[in-house]
Parts: sequence; C-alpha cells; structure tokens
Amino acid sequence: MRRGALLLALLLAACSQGVVTEQDGEGALFSTKGTSWGVWQGGRHADVGQVWSFGGVMLCRSAPEDRTSLRSLEPASVEGQVRVEPIAIRTVLKPPQGDPDPDPDVYFVGAMRGAPRNLHKPDGWVVQNTCEGERVSEIVITMAKSGPEGGGISGISVSYIWNDRLHEFVIPVTFGICGTATQDHCWEGVTEPPTTATATGSA
Repeated sequence: MRRGALLLALLLAACSQGVVTEQDGEGALFSTKGTSWGVWQGGRHADVGQVWSFGGVMLCRSAPEDRTSLRSLEPASVEGQVRVEPIAIRTVLKPPQGDPDPDPDVYFVGAMRGAPRNLHKPDGWVVQNTCEGERVSEIVITMAKSGPEGGGISGISVSYIWNDRLHEFVIPVTFGICGTATQDHCWEGVTEPPTTATATGSA
C-alpha cells in the first residue's frame, strides 16, 4: 500500500473512534514549551513585508516505544496584520553550548529574519525520539508582516495518530512581528530590528 493511502486509512480509522483532546504532555507527544511562552521580533518599526521565522519548540515522544505519526500543525489563532505560512517541521541538532550564533540551517532557531532550510510538511512526519539526544524534531513558524500594525499567532494546534486514534493538543506559545498595535509585547523607541529574540510572557 502506498504511503498516502496508508495514512488516509489510518486517519479514517482514527476519526471513526473520535478525537482524543488532551493537554500538552498528556499523550504520546509533548513539546518543550509546556508553559505560556512567547517571542515578538523586529521592534515597533519593523518594515511591512519583513519575514521572520520562529522555532526552538521541540516535539518529543513521551516514551521511546511510542511511535506516532503527525497529522497537522496549525496556528490555534492568528491576530493582526501578518501572513502566516504553513507551519513546518524539520530534524535539527541542539545548539552547542557557548556558541552565540549557531547555523540556523543546522541547529534549531529561536527567531531569525527569513526562513531556515530543510522545512517539511507535518503530515506523516514521525517524531523520532524523546529529545534526550542531539537530533530533535523542531517546529518552525514563518510569517510576514502584512501591515503596519503587526501581529502574530497564539498557540500551535498539534494533531497526531497514536494507537489508531487521532489525538489533539495545543502548545501554549505566542510568536509575532512587532508593529503599531503590539505595544504590550514590543520595545518603545526601537528603530532597528534587534538581532536576537526577546522572550516575554504570553498576552
């Protein structure tokens, strides 16, 4: 059976039994951002059209034997003037300790201008490990500022197949690009975008 047909058969079987709604960490997968956490980039005067990518969220197995297959990664909500690309996933290395500027095409990123390489669609992605090793599955969100107000996403909705059931949970994170309507998250008087991410509490 072809891979696509097998995934469809698994999905139909899972849906026929109903969706299992859970909290981050209650099922076979968990993220490394299990509490509210956020990054807003670019300063209040980030140019319209600027593209930013946000990563640093690893998706992990709860136990080595829990083989699962992702179905989708979606923003739980999108607010403001941003255009969000389909959320992607990739395999990367954890950054080495003491390296202030790791290669974003090799190591996972906090936030960066543009987009890193090796991004994949989530449908059918198999999370490989419990995140205890050096190679991990990283979720990457890419968005462009589409208007002066800025905006972002709140939460990442994860769905996956486990034991022939469809499971769903939301990772409680926020990511955004600064603008005139994001004063609660962003910096006053900034005229140039900073080079590193600043973490804040979620709104």
